[in-house]
Amino acid sequence: MVELTEREKTIVHVMNFMMNPMTKNVPIDTRAVALKAMIGIQGINATVEFCQDISHAVEAEMNLAQGKGLKFLDENKEMLKGIDFSKMMEGKS
Repeated sequence: MVELTEREKTIVHVMNFMMNPMTKNVPIDTRAVALKAMIGIQGINATVEFCQDISHAVEAEMNLAQGKGLKFLDENKEMLKGIDFSKMMEGKS
């Protein structure tokens, strides 16, 4: 099994926070304090400033990845043939 570094674990927590519909629109200052508390429970010691910085970095990368990914799929529509998106929306595979 692969072990995640403390930084990688922190990124997972940031992404979970940002993807949760109930917390995704929380201001960055609040997110950083919550993130510090969440990773602190796991014994990861970080400053609020680090939590803000990593939140900004993850958000920027997610936006970049989503933009490039959607552009790629738009330019390569043939790759989507055979995928039933209605089942995906219902939570089925």
